[in-house]
Amino acid sequence: MASEHTFAGYPAVYLRDAPNAKGKKIQHLLWGDYCTVVGRKGDWLNVRGRGTLGWLHKDDAQDERLLEVNFVDIGQGDGSFIVTPDDRFLVIDAGQGDNMYRFLRWRFNLKRRKNEVVYVDTAVMSHPDSDHYAGFTYLVKSKNFRFRRVYHNGIVERANKKEPLGARIPQKRTHVPTVADLDALNAVLANAEDVKGKGYPGLLQSFLECADDIRMVSSNDGFLPDYEEDKELSLEVLAPVPEMLGAKQGLRWFTDPGKTKNGHSVVLKLRYKKLTMLLGGDLNIPAEHYLLGYYTGLDAANDPEDD
Repeated sequence: MASEHTFAGYPAVYLRDAPNAKGKKIQHLLWGDYCTVVGRKGDWLNVRGRGTLGWLHKDDAQDERLLEVNFVDIGQGDGSFIVTPDDRFLVIDAGQGDNMYRFLRWRFNLKRRKNEVVYVDTAVMSHPDSDHYAGFTYLVKSKNFRFRRVYHNGIVERANKKEPLGARIPQKRTHVPTVADLDALNAVLANAEDVKGKGYPGLLQSFLECADDIRMVSSNDGFLPDYEEDKELSLEVLAPVPEMLGAKQGLRWFTDPGKTKNGHSVVLKLRYKKLTMLLGGDLNIPAEHYLLGYYTGLDAANDPEDD
């Protein structure tokens, strides 16, 4: 048994006010709740869980932390907060408003711990629609959050009404250019006329000040770094799927700007033991046809053409 902490067992347990089965139940703990061990007496552990100090039988505790996935009610769009069994934090999309920010402030008790800094291991913005990325604005403006790595789908909105996703690359099917690395991102952000009045480039600029690394992620990566196939928890990158067009890399155009940036959402397949979970951004029918063709090795029956 760990000497410093433990976790509540399945499916739920109670803290008691005395180290025996007749002790009064004083706190209800859910499976996986974190408990700090402050002492022990025989087979009973004196722990603090959910803000309450009480007694927990050793058979009602477990050493293994659970994988925690929180789907936050952020109104329009998506937002999820993941805590890995080895205590790393991931935020995958953050909705449009401040719901994710308020959830994390509550989760880490930042109203009381005003100077605490929460280190987010990985942040993913699936695509540049405000109902998926704008909620990050509240996190990057807060002194309480820093980010180790930030991933995006390689599409950056521009103020150019004719080419809002960047100048398209003409081929058999046209493509939008990818902003794959930091140099490419800085080049886009340096063009004030291109990014003027656009929230997404502004957010990327803000991330540069509070994140250690920021770049595009795609199927070319295979897996997110530190979450590879041989790890107990893996995060496989299924999309976007870029194509090489001579010396350039692009993402296929899906009829219009909206369908294109949504269709090339970052898609992650999470695997942990027997659990498999798909985190799909805002995939649409043109993208599903394209990905089906790509992963089966066959041309999709209804491959979307350019407009």
